[in-house]
Amino acid sequence: MEKKNIKLFSSLKFPKGKLLFLWLYTIVLIIISMLLFNQLFDMSLTTWHTHDFLDCLFSGKISQFYSITAEKAANNQYFSNGINMDAASYSPFTYAVLSVVIFPIYIIIKILGITQIYSAYAEAIRLFMVGFSIWASMLLKKICDEANIGKAISTSTYYYFSSPIFIVCTLICNQYDVIAIIICLYAILAFMKGRHNLFSLLMGISACFKPFAIVAFFPIILFKEKNLFGLLKKSLLALCPLLITNFLPLLIDSGYRNIVGVREENFSFFSSLTDATIKGGLSDISLFFLAYVILCGISYCMNNKVDDSFYKAMLLGLASYMVFFTFVKFNIHWMIYIFPFLSIVVLFSKNYERMLVMESGFSWFYVISAFMSAPITNQVYYSPFFTTHPEIPLELTDDLYFYEHYLPSKIVPFTLMVGFGVALLLSAYKATQEDCSQELKSKNTEFVLLLIRASSILLYIVPALISIFMVCL
Repeated sequence: MEKKNIKLFSSLKFPKGKLLFLWLYTIVLIIISMLLFNQLFDMSLTTWHTHDFLDCLFSGKISQFYSITAEKAANNQYFSNGINMDAASYSPFTYAVLSVVIFPIYIIIKILGITQIYSAYAEAIRLFMVGFSIWASMLLKKICDEANIGKAISTSTYYYFSSPIFIVCTLICNQYDVIAIIICLYAILAFMKGRHNLFSLLMGISACFKPFAIVAFFPIILFKEKNLFGLLKKSLLALCPLLITNFLPLLIDSGYRNIVGVREENFSFFSSLTDATIKGGLSDISLFFLAYVILCGISYCMNNKVDDSFYKAMLLGLASYMVFFTFVKFNIHWMIYIFPFLSIVVLFSKNYERMLVMESGFSWFYVISAFMSAPITNQVYYSPFFTTHPEIPLELTDDLYFYEHYLPSKIVPFTLMVGFGVALLLSAYKATQEDCSQELKSKNTEFVLLLIRASSILLYIVPALISIFMVCL
C-alpha cells in the first residue's frame, strides 16, 4: 500500500507548554492509579500458575501441569477458592510466554527461598506490563510513521498513555492482555505492508491468549480477500494456532479436561455469545451472531480497490469489536482489545476533531460502566497504598461502594457508551466520503478534548480519595 493513501490531520499544534502540561497531568493520573488500585487476584494467580509451569518444565512434569494445579487448587494451596476459580485454565501458550516474562523473578525467588510467591510477583508484573505498554505505544507510533505522518508521532504516543481504556485495563485491573495487543499491532503493521498471510498468522497467535483477535480477523480478511481459496488459506493460518494451543492439552493432560469441564458448568465464553437473544421462528436468535454475520457479509461485498482500503479495514475491525461488546457480557479489562483499531480509526480520520469528541464520550461512559460493574474492593485494598498503610481500617472497602447508592443503574452509562461507539463508527465512515481533511476550529480544541478524555479516569480516583479522607478523618 502506498503511504500517500493514508492521512492523519492532528499534529498537536498547541504550544509546547500545553503539551508538557498534558503529559505531566497524565503521568500524575497514572501514578495515582497505580498507587490506589491493584486487582490482586487475577494476575497474582496467573503468575503463580506460571511459576508452577516453570517448576513442571524443569522437573520434567510439563505434561502434568494442569493436573498438578488442579490438585493444588482442590487442596486450597492457592487462594482457597477451589478448582473452579484457582486451577490453571489458560492455554499453555499463555503460560509459556509469561514464563519468559517472569523468569528473572523466578530465579531470584528460588535463590532467596521466598515463600510468599504471589506477593513477590504482584507489583513486579505491573512494572513489566508498563514496559510492554511502552512497547505497544512505540508500535502505534511506528504505524503512524509507516503512514508517512511522522509529525504526528507525539500525538499517537500521548494518545495511547492518556487513554482511560489503557489505564483501567492495564494499570487498575493489572492484566497481561497488553502482550496480545503488541502481537495484534505487529499484525496490523504486516497488513499495512500487504503481507496478509503474516497478518493472519499473527492474529491467530494473538488469539492464543484470548480469542478476541479472531473476532476482528474475519471482517478484515473478508474485506481484503475475495478469492475463496485465499480466504480458506488465511482462515486456517489464523485458526490453527488457537486450535492447537487449546486442544493439545486436552489430549495430553487429563487435569485440563477436568478443569475445562468444571469451568464450562459455571462460565463458558462461547455460550456467552448467545446470551443476548430475540425471539425467532424456530428458536431464539443470537443478536451477536446475527449482527456479526451481517457485518461479515457487508465486509465481503465492499470494494477494496480504493485508496483508503487500510482505513476501512481497520474500521471493520473496530465495528466487529463494537458488535461483540454490545451483545456479549464481558469483563471490563477485555476492552483493551478494541484499542489498536479504535486508535487508528480516530488518529487516521479526516475529521479528527469530530472523532476525538466521539471517542472521549465513549471513554467516559466506559469508565463509568467499568466503575459500576467490577467490585472495587480487591482493586483498592491490595494496592501499594493500602499494603503500606495497615493503619487504615478494612471498613474503608465498604465506603468505596457509596456510588452504588447515588448513581443510576449501569444500564444508562453502558447504553450511552454503545451509543457513542455507534456514532463514532458512523462518523468515521462518513469521513471516508469527504474529499479532504477538516481543520480544527481552534488551536485550543485538541488540547481541551485530550484533557477531557484523560480526566475521565478521575471517576475511579476521586471516590477512592474521598473514601480515604472520610475514614482517616
